[in-house]
Amino acid sequence: MPAGRRRNDLTSRVTAFLATAFAGRIMASDTAAAALCGAIRAEREAAGKPVSVQDAMIAATARAYGLAIATRNGDDFAGCGVRIVNPWSEA
Repeated sequence: MPAGRRRNDLTSRVTAFLATAFAGRIMASDTAAAALCGAIRAEREAAGKPVSVQDAMIAATARAYGLAIATRNGDDFAGCGVRIVNPWSEA
């Protein structure tokens, strides 16, 4: 979308919606998560199962906050030290 009033309005509205809809549910990727990210990548690399930077950051943030990861792609996060929940599988 080209720069202009319409784009600015849409950006403001989406930002306001996200701030309200996800208040208290967005975890910061801080220095603790960054350190864990490096450890996760090193551990997975040593195990012969490298992980992408993006997946390692997701896992590290979840690990730093003691949270589980809900995903269909459990193999992407196996060995990252986090609990994995597949909401699409039968429990």
